[in-house]
Order: sequence, then structure tokens, then C-alpha cells
Amino acid sequence: MKMKKLFILLAVLAVTSVTVESNAQVFNGPNKGESILGVRFGAAGGLGANISYDYALARVWKGTFTIGGYVGYHHHGGWNGLPIMLRTTYRFNVVVPEWEVYAGVMLGGAVNFWDNDYYWHGDHSDRHNSHDAYGSFAGDFIIGSTYYFAKAVGVNLEFNLGSPSTWVNVGFNFKF
Repeated sequence: MKMKKLFILLAVLAVTSVTVESNAQVFNGPNKGESILGVRFGAAGGLGANISYDYALARVWKGTFTIGGYVGYHHHGGWNGLPIMLRTTYRFNVVVPEWEVYAGVMLGGAVNFWDNDYYWHGDHSDRHNSHDAYGSFAGDFIIGSTYYFAKAVGVNLEFNLGSPSTWVNVGFNFKF
């Protein structure tokens, strides 16, 4: 009698396990052709905001390659920056279906301008009104994670590690 109960219990567990596994969402990252729009606020010795767009090019191994763009506004010390960059990411499959982890790079340019009313020039004896603007190359490594609390909406944390400093960004990702 004990063997029969054990056999029934094992059979029920096996059927339940197969059913749960077949219904489980193993990968929550974007499928080929899907898009992700990110809207974030950031900080790095100043404040900023940015918008990113990623388009899923291909599913490879246990993740997805994306390509897209990034536009932001950064205020840091006495300067403001307007970076415009191309970005690419690899979005990893993780064990918890609601979490998405990714890493990538961003390359592009930025328009930087000083917003100080005055700055010391040369020998520090001459003050000038300054609103100088200049362009620069910008490049960042990015690492991020999104927790999807709904099918297509998630809370996002992203680190931009590069020029001119490391930015910590918090916001939302929208998958469509």
C-alpha cells in the first residue's frame, strides 16, 4: 500500500512539474522585432534625465542583442551636457522571469556648455562672462537591470560608466 501511495505521489509531482515548466516564462527579454523605451532620471555629482530606445535585432544563445539610441541632459558642476549616442546591448536570460539584466556600450557625441555666470581666466585676474559651448566624443559602458512588474512595464536601474563620470539612472522601461 505504501508503494502505491509513493508511486501516485511521484506521478502527481512529475505531471505537475511538467505542467509548471511548460507554462513558465523562462525568458522575459525582448523577442526579435520588439522595442524597449527607457525613461530615466540620473545623478553623478549633478542631475540629469535621459531617454533610450532599443530594438531587438536577434535572439542569441540565452539573450537578445539590441541596437538603438540615447538622448539625455546632464548637469554636472558648472557645465551642462546634451549627449546623443548610439547604443547596443546584450540582454541576458536570468533565472527569475521578471528580471532582465543587460550590458552594452554607447558611442556618440555631446554638446557641452558652461553655465557659470563668471569664471576665472588665465592668470585669475580677469573675469569673463561665459556661456561657451563645445562638442566632444562620448562613450559609455552600460550595465542595467529591469524588474517587470507588468508584462510590458518595468522599473529600471542603469549605470553609465564612462565620460565624463559614472551616472546612476533610475526610471521605467516600456516594452512594445
